[in-house]
Amino acid sequence: MPYKLPTVRAPRPNAPVNQKRNLNMDSKTFNQMKSAGVLTIDEVRQQYGLPPVTDGHKLFKN
Repeated sequence: MPYKLPTVRAPRPNAPVNQKRNLNMDSKTFNQMKSAGVLTIDEVRQQYGLPPVTDGHKLFKN
């Protein structure tokens, strides 16, 4: 019987993945982060008061 590697399981996250995060920042900082491409689509939509969308976890690109 060949050697079988043990299964490694990822730890469970403490908070739900789709938990809303509060982005308290001024518009200048937000626009800099948005243009740098470090915000997700849902974070940008949340800043404008819009609901999350499918594939909102992907990075926002201008």
